[in-house]
Amino acid sequence: MRYLTLSADYIDPSLREESEGHLVIDRAGLPVDLVARIVAWNADYQVVVPLGLSERRSLAGHIDELDARGMSLAAEIERAPAPSRVRYYSEGWLTYL
Repeated sequence: MRYLTLSADYIDPSLREESEGHLVIDRAGLPVDLVARIVAWNADYQVVVPLGLSERRSLAGHIDELDARGMSLAAEIERAPAPSRVRYYSEGWLTYL
């Protein structure tokens, strides 16, 4: 079983395995359509990533929507063919959800 963490990041999404570190998203054994949706979600998150905490508060609703999508994607990763447990890290709120 793999233990992974999904989060948005600069340029590319971050999918990290506890024992091996960063995984290249399109080489992680995930379905192509799931990878495409993760990449699109990460692209939408790019407006938040460089902001400070006070600026992020003004985008709270948008961050919450992005995090709902991210948690849904994390759940899909868990259901992908390779058995995994996936945590989700909110880049917008800088905490695990």
